[in-house]
Amino acid sequence: MITPTHYITLAAIYALRNVSGAFPTTREELSQIVEDRYKWKITPDTIDKVIRQLRSWGFVTVIDDKYAGEMLRLYRARSDEALEELYEGELKPLLANASTGGVQWFVKVFNNQDFWQDLHNDPLPVEDDQAQVEDAADGSDIPASDRIVTRADNRAAVELIEADVRGLNDEISSSNEAGDALGEERDLIVGELKAAETILEQPVFRFARLFALVMPALRFLAEKFASGAIGEMAKRLINAILGLA
Repeated sequence: MITPTHYITLAAIYALRNVSGAFPTTREELSQIVEDRYKWKITPDTIDKVIRQLRSWGFVTVIDDKYAGEMLRLYRARSDEALEELYEGELKPLLANASTGGVQWFVKVFNNQDFWQDLHNDPLPVEDDQAQVEDAADGSDIPASDRIVTRADNRAAVELIEADVRGLNDEISSSNEAGDALGEERDLIVGELKAAETILEQPVFRFARLFALVMPALRFLAEKFASGAIGEMAKRLINAILGLA
């Protein structure tokens, strides 16, 4: 069944697809992008429903660190393939109307007070944290509990991952093709891979910390460059990191 949450989440996706610069990484930034496009104030409760629905559709990974706070990763929102996946289900009529009507169509929806009342009564989309982790790992299982990885006990595996992370980073940094394809997001990914190198250099580190930091970028790269060297390197790293779990 199509719900008001589907409407507002689809509006957010179209707003994100029109962002020319870097994607938002916070709820506040996401709210501002939606408000700027449709000239309509979005409440915190509404953006919470949007994020939950984006997660259930696989458009966002939410990374939550006790010190750095929450960070949104919204790479798939720019993917035509991801949007086409929604066309395959019951949302096809809604997508057809939205893509044809554009901004003005959504504005008409938002001007209808019944929409906001129904949205208020709409239950929160169900989130499955474990499913989100598995999705970020390209469908592979990952234990729910955290693990402390000791470098001395896993030296061969950790050193191999280090070398592959460094090689992938070098390839992304030096490739004009990767630069054109990634745009401003290349700097973000390069920074995350360098941060992963720092974690891997430690004598002891938490597996969950490494996983949350680098797995969304690896999955994105594996999809973005599926038929190229970068995609293959990313896939190999995903499997190698999961091997530490």
